[in-house]
Amino acid sequence: MAQTRNPDREHFRELFISQLQLPEEKQDLARSALYLAGEHYPTLDVEGHLAHLDRLADEAQKQAVPATDQDTLFRSLSRYLFEDAGFWGNGQDYYDADNSFLNRVLETRRGIPITLSLVYLEVGRRLGLKCYGVGLPGHFLVGLAEPDLYLDAFNGGLLLSAADCRRQVAEGFSPKIRWQEEYLAPCTNREILFRMLTNLKYIFIEDGDFRSAAGVLERLVLINPSMFDSFKELAWCHLKLGERRAAAEYLDRYIQGAASTGDPEDARRQVQAMWESLAGPEQQSDLP
Repeated sequence: MAQTRNPDREHFRELFISQLQLPEEKQDLARSALYLAGEHYPTLDVEGHLAHLDRLADEAQKQAVPATDQDTLFRSLSRYLFEDAGFWGNGQDYYDADNSFLNRVLETRRGIPITLSLVYLEVGRRLGLKCYGVGLPGHFLVGLAEPDLYLDAFNGGLLLSAADCRRQVAEGFSPKIRWQEEYLAPCTNREILFRMLTNLKYIFIEDGDFRSAAGVLERLVLINPSMFDSFKELAWCHLKLGERRAAAEYLDRYIQGAASTGDPEDARRQVQAMWESLAGPEQQSDLP
């Protein structure tokens, strides 16, 4: 069944693309995250939620006055967001898609590490706080101006050192993943949005919501067109939806991408196996 056009969702997609086309320093991360959410909440009030972030900053500022040094600012912001405002990690329903949508995190004050970090980053930016996103394997933190200090927004503003971060990765992923100092490097806006969308991709696929998963994958491709596996995943979603023509088009794009970077025959074998398992051998005439 073909997807029904939704002008509101298409409008949010266009707005999302317009942000991606801007240089990094001119992108508005909160606005981009709200445009991302708007495809799933077509009546979302972007300006209203941006004003919500402004109000959070105003309230946090009251606690920081008259001090303006970075140490006082981040401690005041943490106290306000995690104690007074009640933002906290949603450990009870971690894989709820709403945890990945900034509008819902602002409304419920519950989220996952990356969206709670996003709230902290955006409110902090309004206060003049120097902070940045840090994408560890399996976790997301806020890097602070003070050297060797990282904030865990999912766990109520818990402060970590670089050694704590290394230990956390080792305990969670060793020996599969070896520590790299690059894990502590500041994330770009694109990297943050890509990670948010990747979380949603896994959630929607696990839930069997292949229409939403396809929409997420389309935006992942917009952020990083060189991730050719996304085309294969898009084809898989469209096959699950019974949309063989769209699936064939994405498989062709996957093979073209594989041909430019690796072994096209291996890619074609993967495609054939997927096509047979989902579409059935009788549909092989559609195979690109």
